[in-house]
Amino acid sequence: MSLNTKRLQKPVLPYNVHCKSCTTTLTRQDAQTGKILKIQDEMFHKSCLKCSVCQKTLGVTPCYPVHAFSSVFRCADCHRAATSPKCHACKLPTFEKCVSAFNAYWHESCFKCRWCKKPFKRQEYVVHDGGAYDEDCYYRVVEKIDMSNTRIKIVQHD
Repeated sequence: MSLNTKRLQKPVLPYNVHCKSCTTTLTRQDAQTGKILKIQDEMFHKSCLKCSVCQKTLGVTPCYPVHAFSSVFRCADCHRAATSPKCHACKLPTFEKCVSAFNAYWHESCFKCRWCKKPFKRQEYVVHDGGAYDEDCYYRVVEKIDMSNTRIKIVQHD
């Protein structure tokens, strides 16, 4: 044999299916024992399908493509974190419950009075000069009225 003779290579047949992640051939035995998943016309070993963010094995848990028609997936927790509005104060995802104010989203615990820095009771606040104040701070700081010594006298008319 001469050095110029090409080695015979086993042709890749069109019916061979490969794991999209590890690229090894998926076998009939893998399919029969439930070790294969098909997602968006792509085939994966269950053990190869991992969240692209946290690397948790997805197996048969719900997963979401990072982009439309992508073969890169996220687990439900990472997907929620990526798609939830971010808190204007701490920059973390707000998830379901948040406050919408000043064209931004806030965790209830992050949305605080400009003056005393405490979260608002019942999310009630007064807006002044682009900031939010609780009622006591607004009267004390902005209006310069000391509400702590003010007593309301109820007068009854006969």
